[in-house]
Amino acid sequence: MDLLFDERPVWEQAPVTDDGALGGNGVHIVKAGDTGIGIARAYGVPWSVIIEANGLSEPYILRIGQKLIVSQPASASNDAPTMEARASAFKLDIDDILTGGEPAQAENVAIGTPALPEGRPLPTGVAVGEPSRFAGGFVWPTQGNLVTRFGPADEGVVNQGIEIATGPAAPVRASSDGVVAFVGNNVGGLGGTILIRHGNGWITAYGRAARTTVTRGQSVKRGEIIGATGSGAAPKLYFEMRKGRVPVDPLRQLPPA
Repeated sequence: MDLLFDERPVWEQAPVTDDGALGGNGVHIVKAGDTGIGIARAYGVPWSVIIEANGLSEPYILRIGQKLIVSQPASASNDAPTMEARASAFKLDIDDILTGGEPAQAENVAIGTPALPEGRPLPTGVAVGEPSRFAGGFVWPTQGNLVTRFGPADEGVVNQGIEIATGPAAPVRASSDGVVAFVGNNVGGLGGTILIRHGNGWITAYGRAARTTVTRGQSVKRGEIIGATGSGAAPKLYFEMRKGRVPVDPLRQLPPA
């Protein structure tokens, strides 16, 4: 049976190579299938550095044929890191995915998420667009006890979200209406992670999910089950809210517990 969709993150499906991708003076020419994260991983450069060097801004959707300033490997000698070594050392966080996880689009393609049949993933070459409107209002993503708060913590650590201790296999729910922008693993040590765009710049992130029940590009309603926490000892859900790229204290947006 033919595989219609590859469920790996798009930056792993079409890894960028140096061959023929680099123009003069360290300029990468964006090709179909490229993502910001894939380009950054290929050159061993933090995606945030590429954003700053090129003055990129919302919605961070690259265009086919666009030229990006990138840093080339430090040396062409045998001591230079291989692409595989650079890729394995590359670490992702939520901001990287939000700003560099979407595939490049043709210049004349409007960015919007088409309606899809239930359960069918968005084709990897289509970018997830911002919902046309924000439905307004958030609900708690799960039931449990708040164990980690937003903001400064011990030893200089700053928490960009909250943690909620739950019962085993507790349902995880969409905090508001939106479109699923990412479903995957190994994001900043959060394990199973879901990102949802809600419109007007609002984004929610759900980490440490042991099971997910949604796919990229799927529309969800407030309170809809999107996954579940673990079934082992002391399961927790990590929950983060952002307005654009700026983390926001969820307790200022959620109803009183």
